[in-house]
Amino acid sequence: MSANKNDRPTDDAAPENKEAEWTNTTRKTDWTTTSTNDVTSEAEYQFQKEVLKTLDKIVSEFDSLYDLVDTIDNRIDKLNEQIETIELKVDGNKKLLEGVDNDIEDVKHEVSRVLKYQRAALITPLLAADTSASWRRSNANGAFTKQTI
Repeated sequence: MSANKNDRPTDDAAPENKEAEWTNTTRKTDWTTTSTNDVTSEAEYQFQKEVLKTLDKIVSEFDSLYDLVDTIDNRIDKLNEQIETIELKVDGNKKLLEGVDNDIEDVKHEVSRVLKYQRAALITPLLAADTSASWRRSNANGAFTKQTI
């Protein structure tokens, strides 16, 4: 926020002398008062001085608030980066768990297939030994029952 007379548009009708002129530097605000009024009383001068001190304090507080907002903004950015990292890890873990679930399903199917072959391997010798009975599948599970003829 700069209020130098160099920053203002020139106006030929404007008086040369200003009652108060101030400049805002990058971090430190330099308030200076210039006056050509020789009649300025001590009370007016003290009032202007207090106003300028108060304005300086206000600018200083705004600088502090700006620094605080900047610090908070940086912290928010870091937290957002951490959230993104966590989301990536969660997505990776989900994919890993999906792979484990698929492996479990594959193992279940393989165990089921092996059990069917083992059951058939156990029953085949029984069928060969008992020629007086006919064997048939009694249900969809593949269990055999003996039926005497």
